[in-house]
Amino acid sequence: HRAIARIEHEQGWQRERGGRYQVRDEQLVRADQGVPVQREPTTAARDFENLTGQKSAQRTVIEEGADLMRRARSWRELHELLAERGMRFERKSSGALLWVGETAVKPSTAGRDCSMSALEKRLGDFKPQIEHPLVRPRMPEPVAPASPRWGEYISGRQDHYAAKKLEHERLGQRQRDERGRVARAHRQERHQILGGDWRGKGMVLNALRSVLAARQAKEKAAMRDRQQLERATCRERFPSWPLFEEWTRHHSPELAERWRFRDRKQAGIMGDRDDPARPRDIRAFEAEARGWEVLYSRIGARGGPAFVDRGRQILIHDLTRDSVLGALQLSAQKWGTFTVFGSDDYKRQCVALAAEHGLRIANPELQQAIAGEKERRQDHHRRLAGHTRQPPVRARDRPRAPEVTAERRKPVRDVGEAYARHFEELCRQRGRADLSRVDAVVAVRLRVTGYGRKQVDRAIREGAPKLRPNEARDWDEYAKRTVDHAFGVSGERGLSRMEKDRDRLLTLEGRAQVREEMDRDMRPFPGLGRGR
Repeated sequence: HRAIARIEHEQGWQRERGGRYQVRDEQLVRADQGVPVQREPTTAARDFENLTGQKSAQRTVIEEGADLMRRARSWRELHELLAERGMRFERKSSGALLWVGETAVKPSTAGRDCSMSALEKRLGDFKPQIEHPLVRPRMPEPVAPASPRWGEYISGRQDHYAAKKLEHERLGQRQRDERGRVARAHRQERHQILGGDWRGKGMVLNALRSVLAARQAKEKAAMRDRQQLERATCRERFPSWPLFEEWTRHHSPELAERWRFRDRKQAGIMGDRDDPARPRDIRAFEAEARGWEVLYSRIGARGGPAFVDRGRQILIHDLTRDSVLGALQLSAQKWGTFTVFGSDDYKRQCVALAAEHGLRIANPELQQAIAGEKERRQDHHRRLAGHTRQPPVRARDRPRAPEVTAERRKPVRDVGEAYARHFEELCRQRGRADLSRVDAVVAVRLRVTGYGRKQVDRAIREGAPKLRPNEARDWDEYAKRTVDHAFGVSGERGLSRMEKDRDRLLTLEGRAQVREEMDRDMRPFPGLGRGR
């Protein structure tokens, strides 16, 4: 198991499921060492939080009750600590219940060391609280991060259900009283009519009983229908209180969107005035009006919309370059000047696009970055203008790479410097037309000179953004794709072609002596390939 962990770490492979060991900070440790078990509420409890915005009783027990039960040194102290937080501990059969307000939760929800058996091992036999302490009433609490209008929502919800409960109790008591009065009246009527001596009049008595029973049954049926209608009217007067997102959307669609995407930082654009959403022409996108929104989707693409125009703001769901550019162009058409909000990566992307396309972003904190990006682009264009165009050179007429100078023969300190040297040489040979292909060749070169998969991945992930700071990419995914290519089938073909250039590549890195060491190490194993 230790060997497997080291091999996985060196090769950059995904850890085997259930592996006992892993490498952390270059040290081999148990996989479960130092990893705390994070308790989470059940799915039902999380659904309750999502629908109402209110913290569930299970989360309260996990976040507060667990600490109180672990701190207590006696049952009396435990009861007092819980009472201060609006909770109480009670035995239930062979287990226990922890009450949070009017909701019961199993104490083991907080952890195995909080179960009834674990507490009795630590605190002794269970002792109920003889003198019941004054339990502090526990008010509803919001789930973090709380919405600004959650207090108003939960207050209205409590008032609504309190009024509904009161009306339901009043109606129920009134209907029970009515049923009692009717039953007594019917009983008294039967006693008066059917009382007395009916000897010799059995047929008349039976007929009278039948008529009386039919009339009283009709009265009871009419009463049941009337009471059923009263209960239906009560339900219509007090329908279910809307879910938090629905309630918020009715009062403020913007807050509803913020609540819906509270776990992630929503990217969007805000204008300086109200402009009703209506379909507009953006080249690569098609518009669909849906209610008071306009959804923009990439032409021919499947899935959800790339961005949504909601009048005064535009919400962006697809953060690829084309989608962000389309949203910015729509904003420029609507408002001219606008404000962007979202993650730092999204803002950096907006800065690059604004400098490239002359868009006006109003964020004060981005003005310096936009000015710097414009200046950098102008310097780049001036440098390009200073070079004369050369006719295309055929591959067979292309000059060979210049000899490696003494300065370039200095040994590289790490794989990052090796990556930079290979990248620079290839750019001088091929130009900077397609840098993704350059990186693909560099990755194979690094494999030829003996670097492993993990080292090459780190070099590209850290080095490529430094050499191309203006490209808006997901560099982690980019590095993964490049390394998969270099260590896959295509990389095998490139590896076989570059074997003859190994000495020159090692000399470029200042590591000519590595070739001799590699040959010496491989001598006892003639069947193994190199660079694997």
